[in-house]
Amino acid sequence: MGKQVSVIFTLTMTIEQKILINSTAKFVKSYKLLDVAIINQIKWYKKLQK
Repeated sequence: MGKQVSVIFTLTMTIEQKILINSTAKFVKSYKLLDVAIINQIKWYKKLQK
């Protein structure tokens, strides 16, 4: 019984880690896209200033 529980626990941990890694990666990607959008807006704003 103890062995089965530890296997299930290990699987759950791995799945949770994968979900965590995936959501972190998605967050980083969206953050980079946001960064690019802000940079583009600043460039566009500077063009308007001229």
